[in-house]
Amino acid sequence: MLKKYSKSLPLLTIVFAILIALMMIFSVLRTDDGDSIMSGITAVFGGEVGSIGDFVSVNVSFNLAVFFAFLLPLIFTLVFLVLTKNQKYSNSMRVLFNVLILVSFIYSLIVFLNLGMYTEGTTTIFGGTVTYSYEGARLGFGTILAIVFSIGGIITSGLNTFSLVSK
Repeated sequence: MLKKYSKSLPLLTIVFAILIALMMIFSVLRTDDGDSIMSGITAVFGGEVGSIGDFVSVNVSFNLAVFFAFLLPLIFTLVFLVLTKNQKYSNSMRVLFNVLILVSFIYSLIVFLNLGMYTEGTTTIFGGTVTYSYEGARLGFGTILAIVFSIGGIITSGLNTFSLVSK
């Protein structure tokens, strides 16, 4: 049965990777009341989250861990598709590529489940600076969907790897 679907597994894997990358446009962290704290774009690339005049401002800086969580599965799947489309690689190289893709989806899942811990904010109050994490924040709509798509990517890339190993 797995051989029947093995041709569509790489396509499903890239669809999940694209969907994870698209989740950056949605809210990824929210308050207990359901108000959005920041979008995925702000969590990745940084920016001002809030301010009260010139007295208080809350900023988030570029976050490499969250950047990789959103984009590494897409980068790896695109590299895999580009490299394997034009050239014939041995089965062991294809397995290696698929294991890297699988690891990238697992990494994304871990980061998304702990996104508040990985996101740090800097509050400036009257010139003084305080750094903290958003550990107590709830996961937003974008993060929840990214978790679902990461699980889907883990399943499809895992099945694809298994089908290559069993050849």
